[in-house]
Order: sequence, then structure tokens, then C-alpha cells
Amino acid sequence: MRVLLKINFLFVALLAVIFSGLAVVFFHFNYNINYTPSDIKMGKININKEVHAVGTVAQGSLRFVGQDLSSQFVISDDRHKVNIIYNGKLPLLFHEGKKIIAFGSLSSNDMFLAKELSVVDDKIDSVGSK
Repeated sequence: MRVLLKINFLFVALLAVIFSGLAVVFFHFNYNINYTPSDIKMGKININKEVHAVGTVAQGSLRFVGQDLSSQFVISDDRHKVNIIYNGKLPLLFHEGKKIIAFGSLSSNDMFLAKELSVVDDKIDSVGSK
């Protein structure tokens, strides 16, 4: 009975080590960091790598393209600017001067192609405290 108990314990311990290692590898390669326009302009992200871009929508930059839901605008961090293209319905509180998070990738022509947009709440700071 003790031998069977030891074998079960070793099996469970081995599985825990394997799954912990897989979790570390998974999070290492899939962890999304928020990048500012300065980070993007300084080449900290690769083309076609999906990341979060964070910045303030520049005043006068919002343009609607065509008859569909395509829009183009610029985000800024007071030092650099990045052009964003988004095809979809804009979030309810989205407007110029508002801080946003865009999830997407950088194209080869320095346009950020957003798949998702989120508006940052003014009452909550970057660490989530009020």
C-alpha cells in the first residue's frame, strides 16, 4: 500500500512540475504588454505581432472611411503619434482626447491595425485603483 501511495505522490508531483513549466512557457510567449506610441515608434514591437497600444486620441484626427464602420485616428503620448485603423463599431465613450487601448498589430507601413478598442475610464488609474 505504501509503495502505491508513493508512486501516486510522485506521479502527481511530476504532473505539477510539467504543468507549471508549460504555464511559464505559455505566459512568456503570450503575455501582452501595453505599448505607448513612443515604444512603437522606437521599434519595440515587431510587425504583425499582436499587442496593446495605449494612448490618447489626438484632437481632430478621427476620420470615417467609406460607408462601413471603418475609422482612422491618431493616438499620442505627447512625444510620438501612431496612426490607427479600426473596422468596427467604436466604443460608446470613444471620442477625441480620450485615452484608449487598441489591441492589434503594426503593419509594414507603420499603421496600427486594431482588432479591438477599449476606452480607459478617467476615474481609474493605470493600476486599477480609484
